[in-house]
Amino acid sequence: MQTLSLLKCKLFFTFLFFIIYNSVGAAKYYLAVNGNDENSGTIEQPWATFSHAFSTISGGDTLIVRDGTYVQQMRDFPSGTAGAYTYVIAEHDFGVLIDGAFLGSYERTLYIEDASYVYVRGFKFKSNSEKIGGGTGLIQYSDHIKIIRCGFFDAPHTGNVATVFAGNGSTYVLFEECYAYGGGRYKLGAYSDQTALTEKIIFRRCVARHDYHDYYGELGQVCSTFTSYDCHDVIFQNCISIDSGIQGEDGSEEVHYGRLVGAMNWVCKDMHPQDISGKVQGCIFLNIESYAAIRYPKNNGEHIIENTIIWDCLSGYYSHDTNDNETGTLSLDHMTIGNIWGNPSNDLKAAWGNGVYNGYKFSNQNVTNSNIQDCNYAGLRNYLTSDYNNFYNNTEDYDNVWGVPEIVPGTNDQYENPGMKYICRIEGDSPLKGAASDGGDIGASVVNCYGVSGTLWGEVGYDVLTNEPLWPFPNENEIKAQMSTWTPPASFTGPATYNGKRGFCADGNGLYGGPITLTSYIWEYLGNPCPPEIYGTSSTHDIANPNSIINLRVYPNPFVNSATIEYLLDYQGDVKLTIMDLSGRIIRDEHLSKSKVGLNKYVLNLSTCPNGTYICKLETLHYTATCNLILTH
Repeated sequence: MQTLSLLKCKLFFTFLFFIIYNSVGAAKYYLAVNGNDENSGTIEQPWATFSHAFSTISGGDTLIVRDGTYVQQMRDFPSGTAGAYTYVIAEHDFGVLIDGAFLGSYERTLYIEDASYVYVRGFKFKSNSEKIGGGTGLIQYSDHIKIIRCGFFDAPHTGNVATVFAGNGSTYVLFEECYAYGGGRYKLGAYSDQTALTEKIIFRRCVARHDYHDYYGELGQVCSTFTSYDCHDVIFQNCISIDSGIQGEDGSEEVHYGRLVGAMNWVCKDMHPQDISGKVQGCIFLNIESYAAIRYPKNNGEHIIENTIIWDCLSGYYSHDTNDNETGTLSLDHMTIGNIWGNPSNDLKAAWGNGVYNGYKFSNQNVTNSNIQDCNYAGLRNYLTSDYNNFYNNTEDYDNVWGVPEIVPGTNDQYENPGMKYICRIEGDSPLKGAASDGGDIGASVVNCYGVSGTLWGEVGYDVLTNEPLWPFPNENEIKAQMSTWTPPASFTGPATYNGKRGFCADGNGLYGGPITLTSYIWEYLGNPCPPEIYGTSSTHDIANPNSIINLRVYPNPFVNSATIEYLLDYQGDVKLTIMDLSGRIIRDEHLSKSKVGLNKYVLNLSTCPNGTYICKLETLHYTATCNLILTH
């Protein structure tokens, strides 16, 4: 059954409507391309500039930005409070472009500083790729910031820049369903320097592609799509790094693509205590030409990488050294690593061709329940503990450079043809099915969402594996349409085919019959049609197909005992309503048999249920829409 859950409704999306329609004391204002700052800020008389709006509204108010292009900078946000975020919302997701191409060097199109409790949703932020320094977006010295469904691009091709960063002194920041591409040394990341620690940052269901970078004319500068630089407690959930980077023949990156050292790069520079713990959950690294798909430092923290895919990459996972005598631990569990094709011909490229490579005798690294296949060199290399792993068609399954202590094959390791059909899951007839130590599958299963949507670090459900389907990937049509437009700069000397319409952004149809999408590209990477449950049996992918649920919302939310479920239908027929808790236990199961074309409403009463977060699911014959409910008696 096709799901629209991630395309239509997310946890705290309902908070938006609660604030807009139901809050007491919070005001709602409008800003439009044809507005005037002498106006009152109503929908009939909108304002024109963010500077005027932000100097006028109060913390906890909502500013709705009408569709269009704004040649302005978005900065100087008024802070909200824990109970009343300041909301800055595009009228329609991705319908507003904030064009910062006019800004000078080291200025950002989105700049949030010294602010708290701010929610930004639905914008595209553009910078100037030809300037030096700066970037597209920066958050610093701020806390409780949510950046939802935003795109960031055209960061400078030259200089030490990031497309968008949670920078110095940022805490409790969420980037959810965002994307970044184009220029910039880094795309999406978190950063600390010696002045202030950045911590408790979440990147959830974001997509990044590295296109081009020239560091002041110097070749070989470190670049990455996702970065955690001297930060504590950073999580990447269901993030995708894809179709990125081209290395020079000798590793020098002689054609100015930038040295893509890690599709996900963790850096530890001694600026803060070294317990830089973090997690990578349900992520995908696909078609990456970099020194390592994931690059981790040695430190005192605890790192967990789980249910993550590294496929068709120059190199897999690589741990690098920063300090001696560190006692940190790292667990790689339920990984799928395959077609790692690099050639480790010299010290510069020692990590190439390895599925998992311990570069600097970083002890306490455990690899379990993982499928590692088709590595041009070794499945596991150096100083690693292995058990319940499957190895297939690697040049070497285990390799020891230093020799002490040697990698010892795990008691429960196996060496079977996994029969991979899709990289995102293990099929029922595979010998890896149910063979893991926890009773699950050996290998990754990237089919459901990690982290309850909208949650910050430490909030209920922020790091759990939910029952909410991940596919089709949220906003994939917008992501492809935007990334397809990238063109290399005049200084580019690479092949003419290297442009925005590569990989999943290429024209044409997928094997399932519809146009190539991010979802179909990933699921069909091994040459099999996208499973019918992802897009249904229709020959085209069109979220406006008949029997769809449109604009599901619940209000008020949070609610005390009862809430109104409101949804639009484009047909007349049955709709099934299911209310579940976060464990998947069904609380309410009803058939709304008299649903009509147009707006429908249903009053839900949960007065007998305990406080907590619940999942509301509406189903038609072909579609599912979900959102989350917050019950507070």
